[in-house]
Amino acid sequence: MTPLRILLGLGCVVLVKSDSDISHHFFPEQDKFATDDPFYELAPAGNIKGYTVPINLTEAIDAIDQPSIISYIEVVLLGMNWETGAGPILEASDLGRFLDSFDWDREVRVAMNDYRALHMKRKAMFSVKRSSKELENNLMGVLNRAFSSGQHEISYSLVDNVLKTDYLSSSASSYRIYLFSFPYLTTLDKQMYYYNLESGKGCGNSMWIAKNRYIWIDLNAGPVTIVQKCDSTSTLPRLIDDTTLPRMDRYGEKENFRRVEFFSVVAALLYKVAEEVIFPSLHALRPYSDSRHLTIHLFVITDNHEEAGFGQVDWQKIRSLIGGLSLFGQKMLYKMEKMSFFSCSHCVAAYSHALKTQLAKHDTRKSSVTLTNYLDSKELHYWLQKFRSEFEVKNVPIDDLSAFETHNAVPVYLFSLQSFESLLLDGNKQAVAFDDMVIAVQTKKLEYPCATSCVNGKFQMASGDMTRPIAAALLTTLYGILPSHFVMRHHVNKTESFPLWSTGLTPFGYLSDSLELSFSLTDAIFRAPVLSNIEKYLSMVTNAMKHYASFGVDVCSALSLLDCTELAMRWQLFLYKIDKASSLLSVGNYGHALFFSRSLKHDADSIRGLLLEAERNTYPRLGCDGVPLRLRSIYGAVVLPVSSFLLLALLSCLTYAAIRLGGGLREKRPQTKPKQL
Repeated sequence: MTPLRILLGLGCVVLVKSDSDISHHFFPEQDKFATDDPFYELAPAGNIKGYTVPINLTEAIDAIDQPSIISYIEVVLLGMNWETGAGPILEASDLGRFLDSFDWDREVRVAMNDYRALHMKRKAMFSVKRSSKELENNLMGVLNRAFSSGQHEISYSLVDNVLKTDYLSSSASSYRIYLFSFPYLTTLDKQMYYYNLESGKGCGNSMWIAKNRYIWIDLNAGPVTIVQKCDSTSTLPRLIDDTTLPRMDRYGEKENFRRVEFFSVVAALLYKVAEEVIFPSLHALRPYSDSRHLTIHLFVITDNHEEAGFGQVDWQKIRSLIGGLSLFGQKMLYKMEKMSFFSCSHCVAAYSHALKTQLAKHDTRKSSVTLTNYLDSKELHYWLQKFRSEFEVKNVPIDDLSAFETHNAVPVYLFSLQSFESLLLDGNKQAVAFDDMVIAVQTKKLEYPCATSCVNGKFQMASGDMTRPIAAALLTTLYGILPSHFVMRHHVNKTESFPLWSTGLTPFGYLSDSLELSFSLTDAIFRAPVLSNIEKYLSMVTNAMKHYASFGVDVCSALSLLDCTELAMRWQLFLYKIDKASSLLSVGNYGHALFFSRSLKHDADSIRGLLLEAERNTYPRLGCDGVPLRLRSIYGAVVLPVSSFLLLALLSCLTYAAIRLGGGLREKRPQTKPKQL
C-alpha cells in the first residue's frame, strides 16, 4: 500500500495515509471474527480523508484490480555433476536465467461455484543458489549407504531428515525446492531406484512434498510410472511416465550432455510445481469460514439389526486431523451416531432411490462385460437432503451456543453394508463431497476391481478402513480444496487427473496410506476461506455498483456530501483490506489474512446500503430502450406531467362537448301527437 493512493471510483478521489497509520486500529488477536468496525474511529481521527469529483462509474468498476498473491520460492541445487569434485553441469545462474524467461505473472481462476468464480493474479519469484558443501556431503552419505546395501526402494525419511534439518535451521520463510542428482553414486543402466513411505504401502516416486514448506526432487531417481485406471466407465488410462519428471541420464552424459534442453525441462518442472503444488486452485468456495461453531456429525447407517457395520472408521483420527485445521477463532464439535435400516425408514428410502445398475468393463483384455450395482451420489444426496430434518443434530453439548448466531453442522453419512458385492458411489468412488454433506459407502468386499500400476506394484481401493476416504471428502466439503490427484487446467478451465502429487502425505486416493497433510494441502486449506470471503464481498459490492451504474447518474449527485464522503472512504478502506489480506497470504500469515477478509463485511454492507440510498434518491424514470437516461429524467419530470395534464383537459372538453351535444338534440326533436281514432 502506497502512502498516498488515488482512487478513481465511485465518483470519488480519496487520499489515504500510510499503512502504519491505519493498521494499529485493527486487532486481529482480540477480535478474531472482526465484529468491530474501526471505520468510525479512522474517519474522525483523520486517517482517511477525501473529496469528490464526478466520474464514470462503469469505468471505475472496470479499473478494479484483481487480488494478487506473490509466492517467494528458493531453489537449492545439490550435486549436478558427473564425477566427484567435478564442476556442476547445472549452475545456479544458468537456471536463474531460464526461470526469468518465463511469464510468472498470470491471472487465473482459483475457484469456481455454479454462479461464483474468483480470479486472482499469481506471481512466483524465484531465487536460485547452490547448497553448502556440508549439506551436499551429508546427503551423498545417506544415499551412498542406501546404494551400498543394494536398496532399490529407499524410504523418504532417509533423505527428508537431512533436508528438513537444513530447512528448519534457516531463517527463510519462503518456499524452498531442493533439486539434487548424484549420478556417480550408482550405475544408471544397471540400477533403478525410487522412494516410498516407510510402511512400503505407497506408490514409488522420485519427489517428496513435506509438511514444512519445502519440496525435494531427485533428478537421478526413477523412472517413475503411474498407470491409473479405476473408473469403470473410462477407456483411456491416466498416465505418469518417464517424461513427466526429468532425469539427467535422458539428456546424454558428460561431453554429449544436452544442457540447454535439460535446463528448459527443469525450469518447466519448477513452473508446474509452483502452479499445482505451492499454489493449487480450489475446487469450490465454501461458506463455513464465518461459523464460530462447526459440528461434524457422523451417521453410520447399517443394514443389520445390531447397528454395527463391517470394517472400521477411526473417528478419533478424523477428529484430530480436522481439529488441527480449525480456522482463526473457530471451534470444532463432533458427534457420532449409529442407526440401521430397520429403525430408519428414510435411510432405506434414500438408499433404494439411489441404487442403480450399469454395464462395466473392468478388464480391457477381455471383451465380456459385467452387470454391477452402484449408488448414484446425486440421487442419494437429493434424498438425504430431503430427509435432513430427520437427521437433525440434537442435544449436542455446546457451551453458550445461544450467544452465537453463526453455527453450522456438516453431516457425514456412511452406509456400512454387509454385502459382499462391489458397491461404489457413481461406480468408482468410496466417498463423495458435496457442499453441505459427505456421503460414503463400504461393503464386505475387501478390494475393488480397479487398480493403479506403479513402479513398485499395483495398488487397489480397499473397503476395510474408511478413515482416509471420509477424511479426504470432509476436507473438500469444509474447505473446497482440490484432491491432490487432481489439478486445474486453466487454459480449458477444468480439472484433470494427475496422480503424481498423491503418493506421499495426503489422505486423497489410494496411492498412499498416509493420513497426514503436506504443506500444499495445509496452505490451501487455510488460504481457502480468505479467498472465499474476498470473492463474496467483492462480488457483492461490484454487483451493487453495476446496478447503480446502469442508471447513468453520478452517484455523488444522488447523495449528500456527508454520505458521498463516507462512500468514498468506505470504498478505499475496502480496497485496503483486500490488499492487506492478499499481502498476508503471500507471507503465510493466514490467521490475520482471514481477519481482514472477515472485516470486509462492514464496508461491503455500508457501500451497498449507500448505493441503495442513492437509488432511492434518484427520481423514478420511464423511457424506452435506447433513450439516454438523462432524457428519460427530463421526460419523467417535465414532459410526462404536462402531457398527462393536457390529455386530461382534452378528455374533459370532449366529455363536456358530448354532453352538450346530446342535450341539444333532445331539445330539437319534434313533438309528435298521437293519432285520433
